[in-house]
Formats: sequence, structure tokens, C-alpha cells
Amino acid sequence: ILIWDTKTDALLHRLEGHRDVVTSINFSADGKWLASASRDGSIDIWDTSTWQIAEVCHDPYADYYIAFLPDANDFVTWSYDRINTWQRGTDAPIKTCHSNERLSAVCALHDGEVITGSEKGTLTVWDPIGGVKTAEFHHPRTGRGRQNAVFGIAEEPDGNVLVSDVSGIWRWDRTSNKFQWIAKGVYGVSTPLQNGKYLLGGNNRQVWVREADPSGVAVIFRLGFEVHAVAASPTGDVWAYAGRGRWNSYYVWQ
Repeated sequence: ILIWDTKTDALLHRLEGHRDVVTSINFSADGKWLASASRDGSIDIWDTSTWQIAEVCHDPYADYYIAFLPDANDFVTWSYDRINTWQRGTDAPIKTCHSNERLSAVCALHDGEVITGSEKGTLTVWDPIGGVKTAEFHHPRTGRGRQNAVFGIAEEPDGNVLVSDVSGIWRWDRTSNKFQWIAKGVYGVSTPLQNGKYLLGGNNRQVWVREADPSGVAVIFRLGFEVHAVAASPTGDVWAYAGRGRWNSYYVWQ
């Protein structure tokens, strides 16, 4: 794991602990901890004040996603059809949520819930501490012989959710359970920038900024590859894009 200074492009730290491919990394909301998961079945929790491993857990199913819950004491991992909830200081999940469908996207929310999307277009809300399903909905384009896999999920500041699939991106109003069409051809969606906007990336080789007004979308970059994933730093001044290009490249912009 490499830690970079985005202002000087200097490599600050090289973190070594895993013995196989690192598949997911995520910071806690307070920035004090970095969690990393690997195909070797290990989960490392790093203290960002020293960049040393504070603790190690083991989960052979933590291949795809790891994220802290709001209290930074609990975190969740995801693989295939399960969400495991962990508590710092333990070496076994305290709860496991099982899905009847293969999962394709996960998002840990600020209220402590977790939303998953499946390859069949099902959106499920989980209580990760209780280990139970609290709600389940179907993507508006699912049904009538269609199954739209969910590619990405991101939470908005108001608690509503952005959902992307092969057709584009939708805004899911969790209060009314209504979906609003935003843009077509979007694969990836970032967490919100400080100004309430979002980065969007898609199959037309463009990167958009979604305005705070849900109806506003502006193209900011045109790239030479399909953009499958986008991310923004907490300050919003560094953006990263990754996709299927000539070299399976990723780009970081300031």
C-alpha cells in the first residue's frame, strides 16, 4: 500500500503486511485508521499517526469491499453473497448478513446502515450490527425479463442514494422510494465533494460533475477509455479515475 503526498507527488510511506493482492482499502471517517483487505484472507488496521499495523483480522471472504461504520470502532467487509460486521479488537465477525443473490455493490451509510446492490438489480438495506435486513427494493429497470446489475452506490448528504447500472445513474429517494433518472451510460459514482457535487464516469469515455441540482450534469473530461470507477479526496481537490483502457490505467487529477 503506497501513501502519497498529492501536493508534491512524493511517496511518503510504503505499507507492507499482506502476502497477496490488496483488494480494498478505506479510511475511517475521523482519518485515524486505514483498513485494508487482501486475497490472503487478512484484514489489516493501520494507525495513520504512525502508519504501523494496529491489529490484524482474518476473513477469507473480504475480497471486494471494506469500510468503517460511523463510530470507527466497527467495520464491514463484503464478498459474493455476504456482509460481515467486525468490531475492532476481535478476530471473528460479530454478525453476518446473507443475501440470496450475488452482490455487486455495497455502500456503508452515515447512519450506520449498509446498502447492497445485486447482480439482479435488488437494493437491500441492512442493519450490520443486528445482522438483519431492514428493507428491500427493486431497481426501476428490473423486471419484465430484465436484470440490471447495480455497479455503484453512493450516499448523498441528505441521506438519499445514487445508484448506477449499465443504463445509467438514478437518484433513489429513500423516503418516498422513488427513483429519478439522472444520466445515461454511467458506471461509477464518487462520494460527494465538499460543494455537494459528485463525479460520474461512464462508458462514453467521459467524466462528469453532477451539480448539486439533481438535473444538472456537466462534462469536465473526455478520456480515451471507459471510466468504470471514480473517487474524490475528502477535500475535493484530488480526483481519481480508473477504467478499461489500453493499459488498464488510472489517472489522478488536481
